[in-house]
Amino acid sequence: MYYRWLRYMMALVVSMIATPFVTVAQKRADVKGPHVTHVVRVTDAVSGRPVYGVDVMASAPLSRKYMTGFSGVCKVKYPRAFYSSGRSISLSFSHAAYHPLLYTYVPREVENDTLRIEIMPVGGIAEDVVVERPRGVYNAKDNPAVILMDSLINIRLRGYDEHTYRVYDKLNLSVANFDLNNRLLNSLFPFFRNYVTTSKLNGKWVLPLSLRESVSDVGYNGSDGEIREIIRYRNRIGVDQNIDDGTMTQSLEEIFPRVDIFRDDIKLLDNRFVSPLSTVAKRFYKFYLTDTIVSKGRVVRVVDYYPYNPRTFCFRGQMYVTVDSGVPRVVRCEMQVPKSINLNFVSDLKITQEFKEIEGGRWVVDEEEMNINLSLFRRTLALYAEHTRKYDHYDFVTPDTLLTRSRVPVRNLSNAPEARRYKLELSSQPLLASDDGAKGFLEEVRRIPFYRFVIDGSEMLSRGYVRTAYSPYKFYGGSKFDIGPVSTFYGKNDIEGVRLRLGGRTTAYLSPRLFLSGYAAYGFRDKQWKYNAQATYSFRNKRYFLDEFPKHDISLTHEYDLYAPGQFYNDNDKDNILRNLGTAYLTSRSYRKTWLMKYRHDGLQGLSYELSGRHTTDRPTGSLSYVYIKKDSTFLNLPEIKDMAFGLKLRYAPGERVYEGNLKTGSRRQEQRDLPIFMLSHEVSVKLWGGDFFFNKTEAGIEQRLWFSSYGNLDYKFKVGKIWNSVPFPLLYTPPVNSATAYNENAFQLMQPMEYIGDEYATFFASYHMRGWLISRIPLLNRLNLRGVFTVNALYGNTSQLNNSKTSRELFVLPVSTSEMENTMYVEVGFGFENILRILRVDVFKRLTPAGPHSGSEYGIKGELRLNF
Repeated sequence: MYYRWLRYMMALVVSMIATPFVTVAQKRADVKGPHVTHVVRVTDAVSGRPVYGVDVMASAPLSRKYMTGFSGVCKVKYPRAFYSSGRSISLSFSHAAYHPLLYTYVPREVENDTLRIEIMPVGGIAEDVVVERPRGVYNAKDNPAVILMDSLINIRLRGYDEHTYRVYDKLNLSVANFDLNNRLLNSLFPFFRNYVTTSKLNGKWVLPLSLRESVSDVGYNGSDGEIREIIRYRNRIGVDQNIDDGTMTQSLEEIFPRVDIFRDDIKLLDNRFVSPLSTVAKRFYKFYLTDTIVSKGRVVRVVDYYPYNPRTFCFRGQMYVTVDSGVPRVVRCEMQVPKSINLNFVSDLKITQEFKEIEGGRWVVDEEEMNINLSLFRRTLALYAEHTRKYDHYDFVTPDTLLTRSRVPVRNLSNAPEARRYKLELSSQPLLASDDGAKGFLEEVRRIPFYRFVIDGSEMLSRGYVRTAYSPYKFYGGSKFDIGPVSTFYGKNDIEGVRLRLGGRTTAYLSPRLFLSGYAAYGFRDKQWKYNAQATYSFRNKRYFLDEFPKHDISLTHEYDLYAPGQFYNDNDKDNILRNLGTAYLTSRSYRKTWLMKYRHDGLQGLSYELSGRHTTDRPTGSLSYVYIKKDSTFLNLPEIKDMAFGLKLRYAPGERVYEGNLKTGSRRQEQRDLPIFMLSHEVSVKLWGGDFFFNKTEAGIEQRLWFSSYGNLDYKFKVGKIWNSVPFPLLYTPPVNSATAYNENAFQLMQPMEYIGDEYATFFASYHMRGWLISRIPLLNRLNLRGVFTVNALYGNTSQLNNSKTSRELFVLPVSTSEMENTMYVEVGFGFENILRILRVDVFKRLTPAGPHSGSEYGIKGELRLNF
């Protein structure tokens, strides 16, 4: 997910950067922007120091919210047309440690006109008071801050009542880290000045590119601790609105999820941070009671917290706690990441949550704001994300049980007729009402003819396909046919020599239900054409792609191509030139001609199933041959074998959160891995319609991601299987092998293709990603921000009497390099580092079990380009 997400964002930024270059040729004259910006500088009325984190709300002419940065500065922007009216502007200033202030003034039409504001701290003024705390070793025992935090933790452990609430959500993505006053930029890129605004993190200029907004009803079930959600309204505005199929929206929601400080772990940026209210918080945090103030008529205690190790996945910040009712309650929580944390691409991050008291004395989240700067490298363009949420309509008395007890984790009703009503609700929220220029920016770039090529290039980078049509107002440009994948155009191996391939697929613009796809490839050494043709009918209308969730379709596929038995292939990776580096030497291959009919159905409750019928003609080539031993001990060299099989596959993922419109099941990479995914399949081959053999094959598996808080995560996959009848060796089980130089999970890295065969087997693949918790404690080495990863791949296999060469009735001559498994154990382990230069992972693998005469090397090195937060 990380690589796809960052590749997508790079493409989005590239599209923005290329736009001004094109605009220069079309707009040379200086354009006066439609807005005038005023600088607001807020200082402490007592000390004169700048005040960070002051919320500034502008009430006229547009309701917009700002926040002062570390320098106490924010920039307020108003339409230029407003100044001619002579009306006044009202600004309200609020901060938990200061008295609120309302300031009204008549502005001047002067760019960057400075307004200086002083606010008074809460609690009065004391003269000549000096508070000194001797420096010493931190002690948690009898620490009043720790006692207060323990009280909060004990309260949260009592659990939550069943309830429902509504969330208004707004995510704004902008380009940051550029100097608007630079003369060269102003002469070359006048396009920027029309739409820039300011960052709430540091007050610097940002250019809005994309805005996402939604309204959701959320229900919490206290009995199972699960959250259900109904998406009432969803909208996208910006340069990416026509190139996001929903997968990007879902990925952003995984990276910037709703923050719950009352859980042990906080999910953020696809990592797990230890919450300051975790049951193990005292092991990770230092707590200090730093102040007692009066805020909103309540006595509030301020607790500062810092991580013991600033490189671990923890926060630093302040928690404001009130004890007026005798029970401590959180009023406000501010969280930031330490500067030295082992977190990629994040230069700054701040999360603020405001809480309120509702009927019944319950305290709930009122507002949540997340501001983050993301950059690939220093001093380069950055991505600024501003995520704001407003919580309302809490109901603890009569919650909607249809929502809280629903069997479907997420239901998307954003396309329903009543969705317009929720759009009006969203626009009525002052916190979320503005589009921050994203809509105007989009309309501007749509007028540029060259922008088509920019978008096409971005699409090719993010998806791998080239479109054949472009319309700026249609999703994915309105292309009826896409050419690709681009990564499969060229390949090379010892059988085919140089291999050229060209393919494509139709889209829903040609037909929302009938989809065609295929490719043609030619090998210059074997001088043979290979091909694939597929026709699919979907029982549901699609927006653009065939594989949008949920899938309910039937397809017919005919293919003739070259395969390497035992070599592991991911979806769409068989001809991927990057994934196939290092496999060209494989000469044990076969030409397969396949007819496949398949029916797929995705259920909204986590259950999916697939029915298939497949006829395969397998013809060996290279060093592979199928030699049959007759009963009279003579040999028969079979030119091919045929198999006619029918199969059923079941996949059950309880609690999986999937949104309609997303791509295929393989892209569902978020919370689904935190919960187990169960798989079951059965296949039967018959001696009908050209089939040569009869046998049954059953497989069952489970996979999951286990999180250990800031100590990292463990990904594992376990599968067992059995072939119940006697079959020739080409149809026996052979373990998945990765012969490429690039790392590929769920495959054996040091085993050779077809090194083992059998009919009873169990495989286990596990990778423990340490997320830097071990290396961050090693001096000097921790400065490299490396992250350790430990891998174990294991296999148990056996060949029963039905298929053992000594007792089998279907006896074939095994290849010289192939061995039958007889209660065989195979184990390999690997240790490596990921996050090398932020983009590279390198593993060294060692084979623990004894190697056979035809085994590969005892050691091996695998690498992979992997981008992680």
